[in-house]
Amino acid sequence: MYSFYTILFACLLFALRLIALFHRNVGLIFCMRRNVFEKSQALRIQFPNHKLMIFHGASVGELMQLLPVAQAWSKEKPRQEKILFLFTFFSPSALPFTAKWEEEGLYHFLPLPLDCPKTIKRWLSILKPTLFLTASYEIWPNLFRSLRQARVPSGIISALHRENSGQFTGWYSWFFREVLRELSFVDAVDSQHQRRFQDFINSTIPVFASGDSRCDYIAQQMKMQKTKNQSEDRLLLQEQFHSWYRKIKTKRRILILASTYASCEQVIFPQLPELLVKFPQLNVIVVPHKIDRPRIDEVRQSLNQLQISFCSLHQPESGFTRVFIVDALGILLHLYRYAHLVFVGGSFHYRIHNVYEPAAHGAALAFGPKNKNSPEAQRLIQAGGAREVGSGEEFFQWVHDLMRDSQMVRSLGQKNQLEFRKNLGASEKMVRNIKSLQI
Repeated sequence: MYSFYTILFACLLFALRLIALFHRNVGLIFCMRRNVFEKSQALRIQFPNHKLMIFHGASVGELMQLLPVAQAWSKEKPRQEKILFLFTFFSPSALPFTAKWEEEGLYHFLPLPLDCPKTIKRWLSILKPTLFLTASYEIWPNLFRSLRQARVPSGIISALHRENSGQFTGWYSWFFREVLRELSFVDAVDSQHQRRFQDFINSTIPVFASGDSRCDYIAQQMKMQKTKNQSEDRLLLQEQFHSWYRKIKTKRRILILASTYASCEQVIFPQLPELLVKFPQLNVIVVPHKIDRPRIDEVRQSLNQLQISFCSLHQPESGFTRVFIVDALGILLHLYRYAHLVFVGGSFHYRIHNVYEPAAHGAALAFGPKNKNSPEAQRLIQAGGAREVGSGEEFFQWVHDLMRDSQMVRSLGQKNQLEFRKNLGASEKMVRNIKSLQI
């Protein structure tokens, strides 16, 4: 089956190379990997005596789960032990964030080589890692097999076992069972997913349930905000946001539409004109998931069609507006501290984005129906602080009810915050579990 998978994967890569001729973003998948062997070799030459641990995340969200694990490992290692943490990623969307983290001195980052047997074996022979970790749901059959053959311990942290995923329920699920058996351990996101992995793998591989380490990353970022600028957010240094926030802060209720796609906006935007008229204290911050010129222009056009005035970091105000478009990367987490209500995007598109970030700041949450990929979203619903809205009318009613009841907003926010805090400390648990295996 591995041979069949490798042939299928090669066919997929061939198709992607053809598509890349017409789509720049697809081309990035290949372009960003051109010098991966040379960069890996240079890294090994620079740190010849270090133990090298590879922490792999599909994109930014998964890297956020891995960063605190590396920090927890660094705290617990003996002082004389030299460890080099190399973070790898698959998606080109991670490039702006990894470049920023690397500039700040946060570890080393490389794109993961594509999952072809010869490519992977050559890469591992250069780096000679002592541990490989991946996060959430990232499964690469040839990589996992090559790691086992090279006797490199490997595992998945904050692992998700989605009941509706073809990897676990499709006709080919037996193959993924074999792939997971190549691992040294699995550390699930909660006890429910732990049981699912135990039943699915059905082997002697240890399966833990340490939790979601992303919570530790969020807590660290919140602490850094307070330490760095005494509750003054770096957003306030941006002239346009500062000007807008000063005008609304004495009379405000802030709703953030976070990580939105066009499919989310098609549901939500038509509800805004009536809400803005009905509630003069309501102000809206729109943060699209993708921030580039075409996407921002699309958001602006949608608001213009509804005759909603707006401003942004890069577009000066023409009179007072109550809608602000964020057209800059990497500042959503810092924005949540201003929010009372948050709609989390992706949930009318393909899959919901990070719900723990606004929960940590004590905001009342809502999201669309495509949230089953997120166990944390389910936990927040069960805790009573979040609500699923299936249509524009349900979104309108959610905002309407909370705008009339500030005490309810505080109560929902406190429930979300409490649920978030329950998951703190997962990174330390993961490190202890891995070390207990003595692998």
